[in-house]
This record gives sequence, structure tokens and C-alpha cells, in this order.
Amino acid sequence: MSLADWQKFGWLKAHKTNRNEIAELMAVVDRDLAASKTPGLHNDWSFNIAYNAALQLATAALAASGYQAERANRHYRVIDSLSLTLGTDA
Repeated sequence: MSLADWQKFGWLKAHKTNRNEIAELMAVVDRDLAASKTPGLHNDWSFNIAYNAALQLATAALAASGYQAERANRHYRVIDSLSLTLGTDA
């Protein structure tokens, strides 16, 4: 299966990105990774913040590949797309 197949199924849509969009996503990743290490932060919040960093990183990889996840099951599709955007096994 490919990202183009995912688009045919309606899971993704074509997306033209630019350096600014990727830089903004990476800035959120950096910010959230730092925030997730805040001393005294409850583990649940730390995990949620780190999860958002991972989601933004996966979103950047998907955008760099020319796609954007549709709203339905967005988090799942973005994370699952990593095997295709990075070219690795799930």
C-alpha cells in the first residue's frame, strides 16, 4: 500500500507544503518536547505533550511527502503513515 492508495481511499488529500509550514511544525515539536520535561508535571500531562510532539513530527513527514490527513481518524492516519513516509516497516 502507498500514500497514493491512501488518497484513493479518502484517508489523505494532496497537500503542497513549504519551508515555513515545516519549520512551524518543527518549532511545535521542539517546544512540546521541552515542555514535556517540566519538573513536577503530572505523568499524564507529560505524556500528552510528548504525544503531540510526535504527532506534529509525523504531520511534517506527511506534508513533506505531499499529503495531509483527512479529519476522520486523523491522529491514527498521521501516526500510521510513518511507515510510508519514512520507508520503514510498521
